[in-house]
Amino acid sequence: PLTGAAANPDYPARTVLSASWALNQDVSVFAAHEWREGDTFDGVLTSAGLSASPWAGGEITARGAVQSAESGDRLMSNLGLSQTWSLGDGWSLSAAADARETLS
Repeated sequence: PLTGAAANPDYPARTVLSASWALNQDVSVFAAHEWREGDTFDGVLTSAGLSASPWAGGEITARGAVQSAESGDRLMSNLGLSQTWSLGDGWSLSAAADARETLS
């Protein structure tokens, strides 16, 4: 990570431990635990969810997360949809939409 005058407090040092498990060919479950340390921010983010690929190039993700920081704990949910189209010759086009809600 950058330190000193080049450091940016918006981008703290991050350490992530994650795992995923395929339930079948199209659906997987995942979990992650992230530690964030910076000059002005320290915190922990724990998340878990499901990811599905119901059609070629498509992915739907649903996740729940708990963030702990100096400012308190937050419970969040996230739902995402992405699609990637192969254009051939090593080119592809992707589009995505995400919705995040802070529950508490």
